[in-house]
Amino acid sequence: MYSEYQIFVNVIDENNSEDEVEVIINLDDIYMLDDLEEIIEYIKLKTKQQYNNIKEVNYGIEDYNDLMLEIEDINDSSDMHPNETFEEYMEHENFD
Repeated sequence: MYSEYQIFVNVIDENNSEDEVEVIINLDDIYMLDDLEEIIEYIKLKTKQQYNNIKEVNYGIEDYNDLMLEIEDINDSSDMHPNETFEEYMEHENFD
């Protein structure tokens, strides 16, 4: 299963300007990593691969915790009605 997911990462570019960039990660890759530091390094690597002018990636434990809460919320289908397809469920689900 290939599952792309978009996150926002704070960076400092080559001009020392702070910015927030959109980064596409693969959740399957995240699930395969064993510890927190590997996941943070994976996200930093993906950010640098997707943006060439990045001097520093500011992504840490608090950002990781926020990401895990988002993923948990996405995977929570506890309010799915019986006999409802996933597509029908997604029509009434609100992730905001």
